[in-house]
Amino acid sequence: MNEIHIGNRRIGRRQPPFIIAEMSGNHNQSLERALAIVEAAAKTGAHALKIQTYTPDTMTIDLDEREFHISDAQSLWAGTSLYKALQ
Repeated sequence: MNEIHIGNRRIGRRQPPFIIAEMSGNHNQSLERALAIVEAAAKTGAHALKIQTYTPDTMTIDLDEREFHISDAQSLWAGTSLYKALQ
C-alpha cells in the first residue's frame, strides 16, 4: 500500500484522515483576521491550511449584463456584476 509523509504524518488508506482547512478571500485583506482564521483552523485540529488566492480576472470577465449581472434580489450582491462582487 502506498503512503506519503507530510512532516511526521503518514498519509494513506490505512491512516487517519489528514484534515486540510481552506482560507480564501474571507480575511478581507486584514492580516489580523487572516491570523485569526489560521488560529481557528489549528484549534479545530486541522493538520494543514490551504491558502487560495485569485483575482476577479481569473474568475470571470468585467461585464455587467446577462449571466454576469447578479439580479437575484435575495443575494448580498444584487444589482452588481460578478466581477465587482469578486473585488
